[in-house]
Amino acid sequence: KGAWNDTRLGFVRMLNEVEPGLFQKVMKRVNGDKEYEFNVKDWVVSLFNHDQLTSKEYVAKQSIGEDLLEACKAPNHIVHKFNDALLQRFQNDGDQKKQRKLQESIQNLQVKLSKAISRNFPDVRLTVYGSCLSGLALEGSHDVDVSVYIPQLDHLKQDFDAGVISASEYEQKMKRVLFRIKGSLQRSESFVEVFAIAHARVPVVKGIDIRAKNPYEENGSLAFDLCFLNDIAVVNSSLLREYSLFDNRVKVLMLSIKSFAKSNNIASAADGTLSSYSWLNLVVFYLQCIGFLPTLQCPKLMEDHEFKPDPSGNRWHSINGLETFYLTEKIVTQKKFWEQSPLCSNVNMPVLLYGFFNFYCNVFPQQTVAASIRLGEMSLQKTSFKGSSKLWRMCIEDCFETYYSHCPHDLGCHLKERGQEQMLDHFDQMTNDLGYLLRQENATEEMVNTFVRLFFSDTDSKPKTQQTKSTFKGKCDNCHQVGHKSKKGQDKSNFRGRCNNCQQTGHKKVDCPLLENMNGHDKNRATNHQKNNGGHGGGDKNTRGAVHANKKFIQQQEERLRQISVAKQKESKHDHDVEEGEEKTQKQKKSRRRHRKIQQT
Repeated sequence: KGAWNDTRLGFVRMLNEVEPGLFQKVMKRVNGDKEYEFNVKDWVVSLFNHDQLTSKEYVAKQSIGEDLLEACKAPNHIVHKFNDALLQRFQNDGDQKKQRKLQESIQNLQVKLSKAISRNFPDVRLTVYGSCLSGLALEGSHDVDVSVYIPQLDHLKQDFDAGVISASEYEQKMKRVLFRIKGSLQRSESFVEVFAIAHARVPVVKGIDIRAKNPYEENGSLAFDLCFLNDIAVVNSSLLREYSLFDNRVKVLMLSIKSFAKSNNIASAADGTLSSYSWLNLVVFYLQCIGFLPTLQCPKLMEDHEFKPDPSGNRWHSINGLETFYLTEKIVTQKKFWEQSPLCSNVNMPVLLYGFFNFYCNVFPQQTVAASIRLGEMSLQKTSFKGSSKLWRMCIEDCFETYYSHCPHDLGCHLKERGQEQMLDHFDQMTNDLGYLLRQENATEEMVNTFVRLFFSDTDSKPKTQQTKSTFKGKCDNCHQVGHKSKKGQDKSNFRGRCNNCQQTGHKKVDCPLLENMNGHDKNRATNHQKNNGGHGGGDKNTRGAVHANKKFIQQQEERLRQISVAKQKESKHDHDVEEGEEKTQKQKKSRRRHRKIQQT
């Protein structure tokens, strides 16, 4: 009986890890409660049966809740106070005068970069992308991402893709171009801390413009990233910008979710969570599923608007052989073939925020379905991404690098198990917290502040000062540490190299105390010689004493060098013995593996 209980508990735990409450769905007692009947057919069918989820009205009611949809229509409901507080926060952050100055700074930076690079590459073309293009930058984070197109690099990539040149040759030529551009920027007085990253998936040259007059920085500096052959990122940012133009609530929702993810440290693909771009895709997909936004890549909608792509005439319609065309907000709003769902017309920001978290927590079937703003509905199965999709993590299709393209891109591929758990925990927590706040009868000032703090930390309201030294990747000439440059008159106590005179670490030869002593002896000898002989030849006891002291000092130095040489020889012999031992161990391991293979054969 004890063994049976352990087995049963383990089985219950396993099923509930797949889905909470799954044990109750697939197991039921039969034969007078003496036996269990195990049936997963209905549950498996429900995983792949999403007919109801294609109804935008049904998804809106399930995500937001009918009570909150009705509350938005009541003029004195508590949700309006939360809405006013959130919009007020964004109005404070969105200073129009600062925004105009920032755009001028970005344009001036683009002109200066183009002028510097065109000295070596006259046909260069620069295009800003990312949050500076989409207009979805948070307060204080205004680094400029620039896509650099050079025909020479484009031909080089085509030759590599066609197999004309090898990977090593491609890397060498790409690196050569990168460092030529780096040299061009370093010759300009405006750019500092310029360095190249040649081994990244997309090669990058980073730097800072110290004369950009950025209104969000005290020193006016503006950091930039030059990414090469990355025009696909430009159309990605442009598409998100078009979605944000449909309604001011869309942009506020995007910025709120982006701020929430950053403040909770779940907005970094390098740390095993989702990138900011992926979070914005999730926002658009949620709004499409509830009928708040159209699908700008929908073929039927393009046909209704008589939109015909022109890849030969418009280079932005086909980037890297992909279908990168879409409808614009202006075209859709003018012809009015698409209409927003009536349920969403009066929905305000706090209710949309609650619906976002509840949608991904309780409505979206992430175990089997991939989020796709290309389709705008829950119809793309995870298994479309062969080899990359996982049952335990979220799958997000890139809007242009689709599953059927020559370069399929799952934006959720960076998620690690810990990152996925953190996301689900935050979805669940925010669903409960927002649901509790929005369903209260009265809203105190403390409750309103609590609501705003859920999406903005206290530090978000303050501009983040760029540390101009933090991005420098070179070595200091003084201490040989990475991350900063040396200064004149800098304290040299942090020097980690070895003195060429006494072979001791911690100082350079020019600062060697032994040389200072010797120079002091020489100086005393010269002074005594001139004092006693009127500046002419000759010698006395003081001079002979100085010469004797100098000889003694030289003997001490030679003895020390001899001891250092002996110590080095012993160390070299020890290293040689260690290498021989390691080599012997490797040979023994190879011999054992060979013997094991022979036995298996």
